[in-house]
Amino acid sequence: KEHNVDISALHGTGIAGRVTTRDGQPAARVQVQVRSTQQTIGDGGMTDLDGHYEIRIVRPGQYYLGVNLNTTPSRQTPYPRWFYPGTEDETAAAIISFSGKPDSRTYNFALPDRQPERVIEGIVLTPDGREISRARVGVYDSFDHIVADLIADREGRFVLRLFVDIPYRLHAVWPGDTPDKAISAVPTDIQPGAEPLNLRLVLTQPGNSLLDRGRKGPGNEN
Repeated sequence: KEHNVDISALHGTGIAGRVTTRDGQPAARVQVQVRSTQQTIGDGGMTDLDGHYEIRIVRPGQYYLGVNLNTTPSRQTPYPRWFYPGTEDETAAAIISFSGKPDSRTYNFALPDRQPERVIEGIVLTPDGREISRARVGVYDSFDHIVADLIADREGRFVLRLFVDIPYRLHAVWPGDTPDKAISAVPTDIQPGAEPLNLRLVLTQPGNSLLDRGRKGPGNEN
């Protein structure tokens, strides 16, 4: 049933509803998002402890509703990209239209299974094969958001836990004692997959790839 949530608090145009897990429990602290059918990033709203959310719509247009429409899965919202009423397929998603007049809607939906994680570990090395401490390891998603940022241990080793169905790009940088001494490994693309990975990242490029202009995550480089 759609129309069983009090949305009077919106006082205008917006979407409200309740989100549950696959087994019917409230989905608390999950970010619900809208995205226009023109692929413009929209607003979002966090569910409360009972799974209720509210999102204001400030511009007329047609929208998709769901989770991780504008981001990739995170530990807080560990689900695949999911469209209302319940699909990963954008072509099967409901389109919600707003004319610009005051209009409040209620949409309840259930989430899919949580996205499983994979373990990715590795070591950062100098060009002559020596382990190096203090190397910074950063991981970006296809939205160019950083999803992991850590410092390797004294032996240059690191361990990451990333989601299986998401492409990432991994950067390794030794910052040096001064900015002009920084050196980086060639950024490594991590393709979707469930198997653990063990990477050897060799610092061969002068400069800090985390500070370079342009795209940091996987995807179209243009």
